[in-house]
Amino acid sequence: MLGEQIGELKGKIMGQRVLDSEGPRMETTLSSTGSFRGTNVKETVTFVGTPTSAGVIHAQGHGVIMGGESEMATFRGRSV
Repeated sequence: MLGEQIGELKGKIMGQRVLDSEGPRMETTLSSTGSFRGTNVKETVTFVGTPTSAGVIHAQGHGVIMGGESEMATFRGRSV
């Protein structure tokens, strides 16, 4: 473990759609709630996943985390 846990989010898939059946490429949108360092937050993220080889999916996405009365952060991410 590198350090203390700073947050935890739990959510569900809000929608999925196939962007390209030849690729194939799928877009997924998630909505989750939880907390970061004691502040309640809501996160919405959309990512596009593309298989690159057997059992491997490369995904890119972006999202927003909202907390408190007017706090907001945006992010972009990639995963394999």
